[in-house]
Amino acid sequence: MNEASISIKQLLKELSNGKPTILVCTDSARVHSGLANSTRELFTRIHAMDKYNIVQHGWAGIIPVENVPWRVILTETEQRPDGRIGIKPEDQHGAVSLPKILAQGLKPDIVFGYGDPWMLQGVSFNDFRKGYKLINYITVDGEPAHTKHADVFQAADRLIVPTEYGRHVLQAAGLPVHGVVPLGVDVTTYKKYPVEARAELKSRVCKKKLGDVIIGLVGRNQPRKKIPEAIKALYYIRSGNYVTCIHCERVTIAPFDHATKTPGPKPGACKWCLSKDVTPAEPKKNVYMYLQTVLGETRLGWDLAAIIKEYFTDPYPLYHNLGLEPAAGLRTKELVDLYNIFDIFTLPTNGEGWGLPILEAMACEVPVVTTDAPAHNEYCAEGSLLTDCIRYREPLTIIERFHIVIEDYIKNLVELVDDSSRRAWLGKRGRNAALKYSWDLVAKQWCEVFDDLLEDKLRPWQVLLEV
Repeated sequence: MNEASISIKQLLKELSNGKPTILVCTDSARVHSGLANSTRELFTRIHAMDKYNIVQHGWAGIIPVENVPWRVILTETEQRPDGRIGIKPEDQHGAVSLPKILAQGLKPDIVFGYGDPWMLQGVSFNDFRKGYKLINYITVDGEPAHTKHADVFQAADRLIVPTEYGRHVLQAAGLPVHGVVPLGVDVTTYKKYPVEARAELKSRVCKKKLGDVIIGLVGRNQPRKKIPEAIKALYYIRSGNYVTCIHCERVTIAPFDHATKTPGPKPGACKWCLSKDVTPAEPKKNVYMYLQTVLGETRLGWDLAAIIKEYFTDPYPLYHNLGLEPAAGLRTKELVDLYNIFDIFTLPTNGEGWGLPILEAMACEVPVVTTDAPAHNEYCAEGSLLTDCIRYREPLTIIERFHIVIEDYIKNLVELVDDSSRRAWLGKRGRNAALKYSWDLVAKQWCEVFDDLLEDKLRPWQVLLEV
């Protein structure tokens, strides 16, 4: 339904008195974000079961691009000095507007909060909290757990996480976890196209033929994703400025002077075992990269355009939203088209609470090269080449992260670039793994959680792991 202005009085008339009401509090399901997309997929299926009234208190929903079959009540907005409409900072995640909505008579049986702990203060603490049962669904992408927001974990009647890793990290910190329910993928929509359709897309969007190899990346431009490492790997693959050891088979890269933007000489020995028996790499000019991200996210992420110019000159061997709109986010059909352009999917992330694009790529039979890091390595190993990492502690958050070893990253990418049969084999394995995480199966698991909560029953968390 459109996010038209609707009074709570009108909304209450639309709700069925014979069904429990679930109020979903997260990014508006009508926009494009990880939270929004997964909410839209999950609750579209739950809504179709006709067991519950579904209403959403939607964050960040100023520019809706999708339709959903339930009402979305937006957080409060304001006009900014530049004339644009934006979300009020104090109501970014509904802490101001949620109590107002509840004060007008909306009485949900369950409030479903989905996001990071700091986003869920509003659903966890307000004057109406005793009137509903609360589920907080939180992803965990590093360790140790943040105890700054321990009150959010403890306030929930059910604290659910999508991964076993998340359960381990939270319980190790003494925080409650009542269940593990994974995120999912639409395995009917996300699938591999016939060869002819993939060839047409690759030609139309990137002006390339099937013999050219396109390494694709889909993800938000934020520090944790480490997108510059993918650009750096592409440089070494295309330039061949590295050697491979005959004995330990590991890669050693040539130095690169970022001040002058010039490469140094190829190494004469292996940095790992010190052997001088090394094979110089050959340039691979048929390898390209597609970045589905915001290149100039300098406020929160990387100036990727500047980094690209360090390594490459025009014409650049990278593509960005060519022929696919809008740049800020793709509709599902456009996103599936994009995955079908990719020969390899990569995400050199420091860690993911789940990592939806990885699972989506697997469903489309695209082989994955990513970090051997939590929590995405729980589900993606069958369809991926997992790359070794160096652990380091992140400033400010003091979370342990996993930084990809660039030499091993290059080696894994080249292995798939050079072997189309290996790509096909790994892609099929990934598809089979993705089938276990169908949104239809995940929706049934959530209905068990909702029904048990409504009946005040608590199952062991292991039951929720079965898919």
